[in-house]
Amino acid sequence: MPTVVIHENLIKRICNELKKSYEYGGVIFGVKERDHVKYLMAYFPPQPKAGYTCVFDSKAVLISRRALDEAYEIYEVPLLEMDWIHTHPNIGAFFSKIDRDTLKEIAVYKKNIIGIVVDPFRYEIKAFTILDGQIKEIPVKIEDFTIDEKFYNAIPFVHHNIYINTIRKYGALKEFHITTPYEIRVVKSIPAVRREEGIKDLGELKEYIDIKLNELREEIRKYKEELLQTIIRVNIEL
Repeated sequence: MPTVVIHENLIKRICNELKKSYEYGGVIFGVKERDHVKYLMAYFPPQPKAGYTCVFDSKAVLISRRALDEAYEIYEVPLLEMDWIHTHPNIGAFFSKIDRDTLKEIAVYKKNIIGIVVDPFRYEIKAFTILDGQIKEIPVKIEDFTIDEKFYNAIPFVHHNIYINTIRKYGALKEFHITTPYEIRVVKSIPAVRREEGIKDLGELKEYIDIKLNELREEIRKYKEELLQTIIRVNIEL
């Protein structure tokens, strides 16, 4: 029976970022080592709509797969496992009938698929897989494990690759999360279009504008969080 090992900082960041009133789904990346998988990165693409079930575009999986394949070729790191993760906000970590049916559907395309469910409010994590045709719960460990040196360059590359291609596909104003155990600064590889050069490539200009809009959206989000904390602190003091 496989064991799921999730990096402690990764699960903390997931719980902090996805404390929302609706379910959020995505993919989680890990390194397979014998009878366990060590997860060190997650991608939650834009969700079509907020609701009690998580739904996201299958093209987000292709974005992830392409990023992993390119990292494999460039950095010669082991090909990361890609599994399913979603949240159960404040209702506990368990697999519903819909979750079980979804896992079976994914298993048609990926053998040994693992499904992870997280309640970010209660900090509960459970994992499931298919063994002998039956969906079984498997052990989960939260550890502060050391990431192999090979991945120090590969992970920022995958992060940046997914970031850029998500914006290209969905636009900068769509909410998405790329979560890793450590803070990764997004590399700004798109040059600014200078006035004297004129607009030579509309695609490049759109990409640049989308990135800037996404940066602005992130700044606004942080400002709102700081403002909310200030309001809460003032109310407590009063």
